[in-house]
Amino acid sequence: MRQKQKVLLIRPFFEVLRHELGSGFLPYEPLGLLCLQSALLVKGHQVELYDCLLEHPEKTRYIKEKNIYRCGSEEEDIIKKIKRFRPDIVCISGMFFSQQDSFFRVAELAKQVSSEILVVGGGIFPSMYQEKILLENKNFDVIVVGEGEEIIVNLLDNLDDLAKVKGIYYRDEADKIIGTGPHELARDLDKLPFPHRDFSKIFNYSKHVGYNWSDKFDLKKSLKRFVYYRLLFLPVIRNLVAKYFNWKHRNKPKALLIPHAFLSTSRGCPNRCTFCSVHKFWSGLYRMRSTEDVLKEIDWLVRHGVKEIAIVDENFTLSRQRTIEICKGIIARGYKIRLSSQSGFYLPTLDKEVLELLYQAGLRFLHFSIENGD
Repeated sequence: MRQKQKVLLIRPFFEVLRHELGSGFLPYEPLGLLCLQSALLVKGHQVELYDCLLEHPEKTRYIKEKNIYRCGSEEEDIIKKIKRFRPDIVCISGMFFSQQDSFFRVAELAKQVSSEILVVGGGIFPSMYQEKILLENKNFDVIVVGEGEEIIVNLLDNLDDLAKVKGIYYRDEADKIIGTGPHELARDLDKLPFPHRDFSKIFNYSKHVGYNWSDKFDLKKSLKRFVYYRLLFLPVIRNLVAKYFNWKHRNKPKALLIPHAFLSTSRGCPNRCTFCSVHKFWSGLYRMRSTEDVLKEIDWLVRHGVKEIAIVDENFTLSRQRTIEICKGIIARGYKIRLSSQSGFYLPTLDKEVLELLYQAGLRFLHFSIENGD
């Protein structure tokens, strides 16, 4: 039986432009890493998640030579975590092409700590540029392509023979880049475990990264930052602030209620919009979780105090019947929650009945994608 591994999952710090930083931005739950954590824990591996945006949201630094703002854990924080945990494998999330520098830098830091660490990259951006990343960056040993739960488990089971693992690119002993071919996607999403959530940290996803940061010393902003980061999120004060915030913003849906969580009820999209990479990442296969499984996760979130659920599907309402069933399930439970979605509404299914049920279930605003026009 293969020895269990110590795996450290890392979401890198962010590098943003001034207008992107604003007065601070909310970190989203890194569902991909949380799903990997669940899959690995089920197999008995020792797994920890280090989220640079969650661990140090107060840290922001202007990098003059790049004219960007660096948000989240500093390099010494990441090194300290790696040294303390002493992982066999470090898995780094690379969601956006614009964040490639931080993605590469975290890999470099891992190898600085120990060249023996197997460094694995995954996410939307690496899935599109797997071979290029390995050719140009020697700090990565493996790139996982597409959804990673089953791939990462297979990878850990076959560390001595990576050629057996479908869905990866790796560098062999002769420094040649090898692609193992596509991995078959999970057909039944209900069989996958829920994302691993540490509910003791759920309020931290409501904590803005870079809140009221200033290039120069500003006493007013400094005081606001001190109160925000040091006082407002102390448990007793935090609960009172959350109640007041939720009451004040009950009719202002652009502000996520506290605490909130992200929910994925499907993967992929059956459409082939030329401007979108979703069908490439999910291999063109659209899969939905059952109504029962979605409601089971909602039950779990509500039991742990979640007040708003942000649905992150690319096409949540594609199935009119499933949308109705999920809404009726929430309504029947009498949950006083709010729903939101940044995308994922399929216009042909949004008739009067569906819209009324979405409203009764807690949805308060819609985002529509304008996908063609004249």
